[in-house]
Amino acid sequence: SYGIGKIKKLDTLIKLIDRILLRSIGIERCAIYLIDQEEDDPIFNLKNKSGSHPPRITITPEILDTLKKHSEPFIIEELLYHNPDKADVKQMVEFLKPFQSEIVIPVVQSDKLLSLVLLGKKKDHSIYTNDDLTVFTILASQAGLAIENCLFMEAETERLKQEGTRARRE
Repeated sequence: SYGIGKIKKLDTLIKLIDRILLRSIGIERCAIYLIDQEEDDPIFNLKNKSGSHPPRITITPEILDTLKKHSEPFIIEELLYHNPDKADVKQMVEFLKPFQSEIVIPVVQSDKLLSLVLLGKKKDHSIYTNDDLTVFTILASQAGLAIENCLFMEAETERLKQEGTRARRE
């Protein structure tokens, strides 16, 4: 994850995170969704090309709240096992089933869900360990800061472009 904080373009950052997860950690499938901060509805857009996930998903406010509560990476089956009677957990697990993911990494920064990373099985078919979850927690923390920085840089670049265009017209 060295260098994640230095990246200024969101697409480049997402590709790096994708590459780290797929190649370095050895995961079969990874999908990274970013919440559309401009929309009132929590709609996610896929920002990488791996996996066969839909390019756009809508998530209910209830599932969004559940993901915020579980801001640490989690193994889907383990979460369901430890919370068999919780309706919000059941609803979230049902929502995630079509993605065939084993791990969910919510990327939360400043109490905002910025991204949702869905991971499939490991290439060697070994189980995910607590060490894996620790690595994902660190990566999510760094990714959250980096995503915020990229979003700020992109917004600032756009603002400066508009300001330059406005100044040229005057």
